[in-house]
Amino acid sequence: GIEIDDPVVVHYLDEIRALPDVRARWAALQARGVRWQERYVKHARIELPAADPGAASAGRPGQADGVPGLDLQAEMPAGALRAGDTLRVQLLRDGQPLAGLPVVVRNDLNPLPLWHRSDAEGWITATLPLAARWLISAVDLRPSATEADGWDSRFVSLSVETVPRP
Repeated sequence: GIEIDDPVVVHYLDEIRALPDVRARWAALQARGVRWQERYVKHARIELPAADPGAASAGRPGQADGVPGLDLQAEMPAGALRAGDTLRVQLLRDGQPLAGLPVVVRNDLNPLPLWHRSDAEGWITATLPLAARWLISAVDLRPSATEADGWDSRFVSLSVETVPRP
């Protein structure tokens, strides 16, 4: 786990667009003089175009090797993903849709983040306007299941690439 100083926590909560209940719990803990303590797990997925030789889908398990996880699973096109295409991505926690979580879409050409919120079935729909490498990510931050004043988080990222239109 990690401990974070109060000024950094404020930046962190802003960076992940923490939900109001997380902010309220942190304010109550901070008022009691509790230091931020968090255990986290990172999950990552890379989607390759179906047309790539040797590319294989990792399936839709929502977890790896039987370990509970956070996952972003894209509906990838049959061929290359192209600039301007729309991509549907489902956010899953332990294999079940996770609704209402902020999801950010970034690329390697423009620093502007594009924010979405997963719908009732965990889906976001993102238009990817540039030929670029894209990182779609989310953080599920919750009160710790084992530490009274702690936090548990799961970070998830999905990498995709768009190519120019012909």
